[in-house]
Formats: sequence, structure tokens, C-alpha cells
Amino acid sequence: GDVARLPERVREAVEYAERRTAGNDRFTLNVALAYGGRTELLDAARAISADVADGDLAPEDVDARVVEDRLYDRPVRDVDLIVRTGGDERTSNFLPWHANGNEAAVYFCAPYWPEFSQVEFLRAIRTYQSREESWQRARAERAAALVTAVAEAELAEAHAVSRRLRDRIPRLDADTLTGPIAGDGEAGSEETDSATETTDSRGETVGTDGAADRSRGETVTADAIETDPELAD
Repeated sequence: GDVARLPERVREAVEYAERRTAGNDRFTLNVALAYGGRTELLDAARAISADVADGDLAPEDVDARVVEDRLYDRPVRDVDLIVRTGGDERTSNFLPWHANGNEAAVYFCAPYWPEFSQVEFLRAIRTYQSREESWQRARAERAAALVTAVAEAELAEAHAVSRRLRDRIPRLDADTLTGPIAGDGEAGSEETDSATETTDSRGETVGTDGAADRSRGETVTADAIETDPELAD
């Protein structure tokens, strides 16, 4: 926060605590003193405006990283959970960039901070877990909705392409479609006629054989007449 607004004795205590813990690296503790979320964003905006006016920064280069670099000494990472003690159900404009931008979970409880127990802490963790599960479910639902929307669009485009291709294919009339079939029928008829003629030819041959048989029979009869005078009568 804006430590310069604090009384001198408080500033001295802050400086003393920072010097004593400067070499520690196992945990990081952020203490908000004289802090206001809107004031933090306003100071960052002023710093960016000054850099742009001095020519050190182009307006089109302003992005999230540029804003974060000009905020107060930020937490190690974005805030995932805010615990508000004392029964007040509001965040009081606390860490709007780090918490609200990250959609942090918020746990409100009645006890004040000195009476904050392990049970309340576990309840706060459970609140975060529920928020994370809800967030994952929301992301899955959004992903499914996106896939469905894309699939419907692709399916509609596929139908449109198939209709265009179908319209471009020339339509064949009935004569064109039945022509080859009719030709096949005539060819089959000719084959049938040939088979009939062959059969008839075979029949004539058979008839000739029969005539020959009859001729042979007549010859036999003539011989019989010559050999048997009674047959002549």
C-alpha cells in the first residue's frame, strides 16, 4: 500500500520488519497497509501515462504485463482464495487486479482474525475446492458448447457443399438411362433368335435324317417287292 501515508512510528516498524525478513525465502507474507485497490490501479495508470508522455512507452505496447509492472509489490502469484473475517460479506475492493481478475474464491466467516480457527481454515479450503470444481465444470461446459457449435457449422457447410455439387451434376433423362438397357435387350433377343435358328437348323437336320430314314424305308419296301412277288399285289 501507500506506506508514506502512515505515521512515522508505523513506517519505522514496517522498515524494521522488512530488514529482518529480507533474507528469508521459504514463505512469502504480503501485508496490506494503507491499501486500496482503486488507488493501486490509479497509480499504475498514472505511471503508464507518464511513460507514454516521456516517449518511453508507446500506447500500443500497453498490455497486462505493463500494468502489472507498475502495480504495488505484487503477491508471488495470482490470488486463489480470499478469507474475510468479522462477518462482513464484501471484499472491500481488495486486490482487484490479482484476485478478481483470477476469479478467486471468497470465504466469509463470523469470527475475527484472532479467533480464526483451524476448522474455519478447512472450511475456507473447502470453499476453494468447490469453486475450483465449479470452474472446471464451467470450462468443460464451455468447451462442449464450442465443439457443438463448430460441429453444427461444419455440418451445415458440408450440406451446402453437397447441394452445390448435386446441382452441378447434369441430370440424365429417361431415354438416356433406358438406352443401354434396351440395347442389351435387343442383343439378348438376337442371341435368342440365333439359338432358335440353330435349333430349327438342328430340327431340319433331324427332319432330313427322318426323310432319309423314310427313303431307306422305301428302299427296303422296293427290295421287299422285288424279292417277294406277293408284296407286288
